[in-house]
Amino acid sequence: MVFFSIANFNINAMNSGGQQKAAAVIIVLCLLNNLVLNIILISASSYTGAALATAATYLIMALLSIIYVITYLNKKIKLENKLRESVITQ
Repeated sequence: MVFFSIANFNINAMNSGGQQKAAAVIIVLCLLNNLVLNIILISASSYTGAALATAATYLIMALLSIIYVITYLNKKIKLENKLRESVITQ
């Protein structure tokens, strides 16, 4: 539940920040990951495997969204700082 909440918050932040394509890519990657893990783990461990696949997928989604948001914000902050410096020096 924690990983889902983190991923959901970040995906919503990405969507509201104009990064819908990146959010969609993360969601599709996690969908494919969940399908593969379900095929492997459900055959091996039944409903426990399904739970593990879902938890692993939410963990991956949280990590990917955190990495993207941090990278995007760092680029945006650096760009804003460069713009400020260029305005101040003129």
